[in-house]
Amino acid sequence: MVLNKKITHKFKNTITLKGDNKLDVLKILPEDLVCISSADNYIEVNYLIQDKLHKKLLRNTLKGIQNELPYLLKVHRSHLINPSHFKEWNGSSSIILTEIKVPVSKNYKAALLEVI
Repeated sequence: MVLNKKITHKFKNTITLKGDNKLDVLKILPEDLVCISSADNYIEVNYLIQDKLHKKLLRNTLKGIQNELPYLLKVHRSHLINPSHFKEWNGSSSIILTEIKVPVSKNYKAALLEVI
């Protein structure tokens, strides 16, 4: 009988988002992350659990998260999106993601059009 056997997690490709407080931790699958918005000294993470939208505030910066998760696309100075959740354009200056509306700045519109 082996007591020190490592337990393997069933989700090997989860991402871990951490805040400045060591208790601020969010583990989700990359495909469940919808978008991240800046809120002063915090970031608001929008993610799905069983097709239902949830939000969590973490004390972190948008720039730090962008460096950790390069697949996220910056569409506004305070918004990062997961391009796989793009649904449609809402006018010329905002988009609709899974259950959420996000503004798009002129500076980042061209990059978004290339990806989508």
